Amino acid sequence: MTDTTFSLFGTPQEVPATGNFTREDVSISGLAGGAYVVTFTQRDWGTGQPEFDDVYFQLYNADGTPNGSAVQVNTTTSGHQGLSDVAVLSDGTFV
Repeated sequence: MTDTTFSLFGTPQEVPATGNFTREDVSISGLAGGAYVVTFTQRDWGTGQPEFDDVYFQLYNADGTPNGSAVQVNTTTSGHQGLSDVAVLSDGTFV
């Protein structure tokens, strides 16, 4: 992560993937108190078909530890899902 002067700080964090999955199109936004949210596209290379891609988000605490588990965002959308992005709103929620 970077501070307001774009200087690196903290320890690099990996968004882990398992099995035939990779995590791509990663986007990060800071939350109150130093926590942050990461969105990503999870690609299933076992199928080789983009229609099996899904978008997830994962919350992290300020110390870099995961806060809960990754949550699938597109639970009822069929077809290719990718190019994840995240923005934090003025009330602290994110889209």
